[in-house]
Order: sequence, then structure tokens, then C-alpha cells
Amino acid sequence: MRDLRVGDVIPDGPPGTASFQVEYVAPARLLVLHSTTHVPLEWRQRFGAAIDWVWTFHLSRVDGGTRLLLRTRGRIRPWRLTAGYVGLLVPADHVMATSMLTGIKRRVEAAGSGRRDQQSQYIALDVTTGQIVEASIHIARPAEAVFDYVTDLRREPDWNSQLRDVRKLTAGPIGAQTYRVRFGRGVGEATITNVAFDRPRAWTAISTSRWLNVRSDGAVHPQADGSRLTMRTQPHPRDGPRLMAPMLRRVMRVSWAPDLQAIKERLEAETEASAAGGAHA
Repeated sequence: MRDLRVGDVIPDGPPGTASFQVEYVAPARLLVLHSTTHVPLEWRQRFGAAIDWVWTFHLSRVDGGTRLLLRTRGRIRPWRLTAGYVGLLVPADHVMATSMLTGIKRRVEAAGSGRRDQQSQYIALDVTTGQIVEASIHIARPAEAVFDYVTDLRREPDWNSQLRDVRKLTAGPIGAQTYRVRFGRGVGEATITNVAFDRPRAWTAISTSRWLNVRSDGAVHPQADGSRLTMRTQPHPRDGPRLMAPMLRRVMRVSWAPDLQAIKERLEAETEASAAGGAHA
């Protein structure tokens, strides 16, 4: 809330797209943001679509620290957009909000302890076929270890809290395989197929479900002190929910933060555990 004033504009996407305006601010206590820009202009003109959104951040002191409470409220039209938002985006928005609050907690606590927060970095890329969400993070492990861990979907529930179940549908070693996965919070089931697999450098996976198809491209680049993992995801909503694509990309940008951080922590913890085991051998 530092340095914010009523009327300030906070971008929530590439320039000229979504943003929030500060409606009220009480330093160290309350921040209220308002937006009517999260529906593209074309939708407003063609479909009469609108989302009138208010986000409220409230800080209160508790024993041992501070509690941050986030509330969101909105009015949506027409009814098709409302139905799509409630059915698809409410669960995804819950994931996004949880990820955002987790990121705030990690950064604030890292700053307070003097630790450096090695977080993932984000680039939103405009391409001819749509918008791609790109995220990357440095991991102090060899490229082979990073590649093998991330491409084995049976291990994804370890770092993706939304994934409830993974079943490998095809025989053979990890590679160009197909999986059936189940997500929580109403997202449902999806089929994920690795359509390209070049260990330990890159892979491509296609996820198909009733409402949404997603193309994911991963790459691992060796570095002197480990590897850099880069993930690119491009959502392709099907039929009616197609209007939700900009919001889905926004959700994905935020959701990747805790996922990449969890991958980093788990892989680097394996190194520490091996070192500790060797010391006691």
C-alpha cells in the first residue's frame, strides 16, 4: 500500500489491457481496487459483456504477525459470461488468489529475514496464434535431474496442489506418453499427451478436457551452477468459454509462481538430503 493514492492505476496485464484503479487506501490497513477493464473492448461492443470488479485487501494484527484478507466482489453480464465465470473461472481464480497470497507471504517474510527470494520470473508474449504465458526459474540441479522430475507427471502432485490423481495410460518408459489426470476444485479431468520429447532439453505436452485445451512447452538450459527451467503455456478454451481466454492467461501467470518454487525446493532438497546421507555414511 506504500505510495498508492486514490485514482492511481495498477496494470493487470500488457499495456492497454486490464487494470485496476485505487478507490480507497488506508496505509497499513486497507486497500480497495476497482476495475471495469477485465473484459476486452471487442466483447463489450459485440456482446454487451461487462465485469464490474472490486478487490479489497485488509490487514489486521494477529499474534506473531499480520493477517492479510482478500475479498473480491463483482457484477457480470450477459448470463453466458456469468455462467462461464462461475463454472470455470471461480475455481481458477481461487487458485490464482491463493498463489498470489502465498507469493506475498514468501516475499515479505524473506525481506524481513534478510534472505534473498529466488522467485520465478515472468514474461507475457504476444504471438500470432494468441498469447503465451512464459515462466522460468533457476534450479541448482543438473539438467537431467530437472528434466526427469518435471516430465514425469506421476510426480506432479508433489508440486502442483491442484492435481489430485494421475494415471499413466500408455506402456513404456517416460517419454511420448499419455496420462489421465484429475484436478480439484471443479476443474475436472483432462488427458495429457507428450507429443515431443527430447531429453534433457525440451518437451511439448497437449492437455485436452471438456472446456479447455492447453499446449505446454518446457525447456531446460544447463548453467554453470545448475539449470534454468522454462515453461510456456498457451490456453485454448473451447466453444463458449473462449471468451475467458484473457482471464485464464492471467490465472496461469500467477499460478506458475508457487509451482515453480515448489519444483525448485523439492529438487534442491534432494541434493541436500543426499549430501547429508553421504556425510553420515
